[in-house]
Amino acid sequence: QEAGMTAMGAIHASTRVAAECLDLEDRGVLIEGKKADLLIVDENPLEDLHVLKKDKKVMKNGSFIN
Repeated sequence: QEAGMTAMGAIHASTRVAAECLDLEDRGVLIEGKKADLLIVDENPLEDLHVLKKDKKVMKNGSFIN
């Protein structure tokens, strides 16, 4: 975002685009059949990306981790 991307552009680049660049066809988007890797935050990252640096819940392969 500091380089001029929108918040949505930065999230998109770090998820879907990154997975495509690394040939990781099983992740990068929320679609049935893909791996369920999620960050769950208390605030909207589209309003402030810094919430991604705060405490969050993490789901990896469909299971919550600590």
